Amino acid sequence: MKNRCFFVLSCFFLSAYASAQNYRIGLGYSFLNNSQWNQTIQLYNDSRPFLEEKQPLLQNGFFLSLDRMLKIENKHPFSLSLAYSFFNSKADNVVYVSKINLHALTFSFNSTKYYLIHKNTPLTFSFGAGIMSNYLERNINPNATINDDYPIRSLGIGPMLNLNFSYDIALNKGVTISPFVQVSFAPYYYSPGAEKCLNLTQGLMEESWNNTLNIQAGLRFSCIK
Repeated sequence: MKNRCFFVLSCFFLSAYASAQNYRIGLGYSFLNNSQWNQTIQLYNDSRPFLEEKQPLLQNGFFLSLDRMLKIENKHPFSLSLAYSFFNSKADNVVYVSKINLHALTFSFNSTKYYLIHKNTPLTFSFGAGIMSNYLERNINPNATINDDYPIRSLGIGPMLNLNFSYDIALNKGVTISPFVQVSFAPYYYSPGAEKCLNLTQGLMEESWNNTLNIQAGLRFSCIK
């Protein structure tokens, strides 16, 4: 499933990038931290001391992004960004393999770049706001866990703020490669079914609202007219 999603999204992003200018693609490592989800997974591990391999926290993954750079008349340029991230947690025990998959999708509006030192430096930063959403599912041995005849899955959504730092390296006219770090934060993230997926319980965690931190590091490739 992970390889299939990665292949489809890679083809989509690369074809979009090749067909038009003023686009930017990005890829790299993604770190996720949701303290309530972490506590829920730890509770799952504590209640199953008989399992030799514990369920890892749902934190490490990869991302792909596609940005469209726009400018309205004499206004400052801005970008619209669509990004997909995949996170995985797997505990491989004898006759009991537990796997959690998280698919995250974000859409954001980002400001123009601002120079950190002076206009001629390639070190820049930008900020933005948007929506973060996710699809969470749990699989065991390796079929989907069944509860009341339905697979255990959940959805989440919330507003997001982000801050991006990048170093632009011009390869030739209009083509740029940019190592970057982006920090995104969703202060009010609604994921009422996450406990059911992460701990196979319901009602132990009091809050359906939580906060989510996402840190991405990677490369962006830009083609601008």
